[in-house]
Amino acid sequence: MAGADDLDGPDPAELDRATLARLVGHLARSGPSGYDTPCGAAQAPVMNRPGEELAARRGRLGDALAHHDTTPEFRFPATWWAADGSWLVLSDVDLSATEVFGATALIEALLADPELDAVRRPGIAETLGR
Repeated sequence: MAGADDLDGPDPAELDRATLARLVGHLARSGPSGYDTPCGAAQAPVMNRPGEELAARRGRLGDALAHHDTTPEFRFPATWWAADGSWLVLSDVDLSATEVFGATALIEALLADPELDAVRRPGIAETLGR
């Protein structure tokens, strides 16, 4: 069995560029402002040294790929969101997963995209059988 060091690909905590581009496209299509959607973003606290402040940034959804391409040591924000609250993306630092929260149409589009490896996570009420 191969270990994690034997795998080729992006850091498991980050989206590769192609996946990021597809996700950004879906997010852009899900709202009226498209690629001009104002967004906020923040790194995961574990990415900071002890005592460092957590930096949050503002920008446009359409700038996500440029940010990816120009950051020397790629560390895409672990948490990013539409300023209007229409969606939220959480990329785990210690797991190979990204969670997307948003309207039903957005989630259905992500699940239907053959280029994305997506699964629907049941809600708490579903898990508890309520």
